[in-house]
Amino acid sequence: MNQRTLIVVLFVSLAVNLFGLGALAGAGLFRDRLEPMRQAPRAPAGPMPGPLATVIAAVPPEQRGTLGAGLREQARAVGPQLREARALRREAWLRLGEDPFDRAAVERDLDRSRRMELEARTRIDGLVLDMAASLPKDRRGQIAQALAPPPRRGRDGPPLPVPP
Repeated sequence: MNQRTLIVVLFVSLAVNLFGLGALAGAGLFRDRLEPMRQAPRAPAGPMPGPLATVIAAVPPEQRGTLGAGLREQARAVGPQLREARALRREAWLRLGEDPFDRAAVERDLDRSRRMELEARTRIDGLVLDMAASLPKDRRGQIAQALAPPPRRGRDGPPLPVPP
């Protein structure tokens, strides 16, 4: 091995050793910051339940089947209407690039899309309200928390009061 190769190998070894020592020193310095992260509870694997799944969980077990079946039935009934509303809204927005631009037609289709969505949501909300009317206050409170999560910081204004 010639002298030039030996010098290169020594510098590479020095760099690797310095990197390793830096990593060990950093781990030692930041150990107290890393420890709480290791002990933090992990989020459950899989998708988080949506608000309606939380509503179903808040309902007494003997009513879950009825509510779940009712929600599935309503979802099947309003699903095509919601898809049609989204398609209508998309088509309306795509017409912004047409010449001549027909603002009244775009507004009419956007308004129709909003009415369709509102009608579908009203049906789902009505089912939840009908079911909630038969529940005690503590269960209704759980449902309220599921359907009215706290606002995201800085986006939705001041937080809503939480019922006792």
